Amino acid sequence: MELKDYKKLEKLGSGSYGIVYKAREISTNNFVAMKKINLDLLDNGLPTNYIREMSVLKSLRHENVVTCFGIIWDDDNQIYLIFEYMQIDLHAYIDQYVPAGLKLREVRNYLYQISKGLEFCHKRAVIHRDLKPENILINEYGVVKIADFGLSRQISVPIRIYSTYVVTLWYRAPELLLGNKRYGYQYGYGIDMWSIGCIFAEMFTGSGLFQGDSEVDQIRKIFSILGAPNEDQWPGVTDLPNYPASFKEPITEKGLEKKVLLRGAGLQLLEMLLIYDPNKRISAKQMLTHQYFSGMDPKKLYPPHLQGNYTD
Repeated sequence: MELKDYKKLEKLGSGSYGIVYKAREISTNNFVAMKKINLDLLDNGLPTNYIREMSVLKSLRHENVVTCFGIIWDDDNQIYLIFEYMQIDLHAYIDQYVPAGLKLREVRNYLYQISKGLEFCHKRAVIHRDLKPENILINEYGVVKIADFGLSRQISVPIRIYSTYVVTLWYRAPELLLGNKRYGYQYGYGIDMWSIGCIFAEMFTGSGLFQGDSEVDQIRKIFSILGAPNEDQWPGVTDLPNYPASFKEPITEKGLEKKVLLRGAGLQLLEMLLIYDPNKRISAKQMLTHQYFSGMDPKKLYPPHLQGNYTD
């Protein structure tokens, strides 16, 4: 794999460390996404999030996880990460095409695919730690893939203490918000499941469920809909470092049903994703057999020629 094997077509976006291009592989005529990193602009070499992303993606080959084809080092001290090309992310899709929310059938389809990808990651002990609509990609066939593993971690035994400063604010689980940011906090797959719950609700409504503008405000936004957690709901919650600061003003509970207008199995699944106690939160594996997906045929999620290309 060499840089000359690809032709850059257009710029898709840019970030702190580089630029993402749409490109074409000359030999196959297939589109790819090229993430260009200029090492000359960095003081300490390749950022750890890119190293982590490359390492994690090497171990994750699944139809609902974005594929990294390889890495190219060129003579100008630049690195190119070559990914499969996906047309749009979920945030842009909602914003541009369905600002009032997706149709029921589409929500079920997308959520099921996200759950399949996440179950695969968790089965391999990988926590994503930054699930949000911008990191859920969709291609022209309606195939959904989880992307951007720059903040991911592989769980080891014994379980380590991790930083709580992960996951974009609107999708951050309460155990992260209430935990000790300075010294870290022991958490697990439940933080991804909370994020999926927030994404699930957003697909229905077209807007974020908990739209806080700071960590304290985010806690209050969550409490205003779900109510403030107590020891019966979540043993040990009152001992978390940031818990007392959340009760400076009275909170009036709104309820999920009024906010999202979901009913039946869909509402039940959302409630199971947004349970305060992470040990009681539904897992990705359990999600796949939930009644909400009853009657779904995995073989009809996308065209037959796209199936069977990955090992599960």
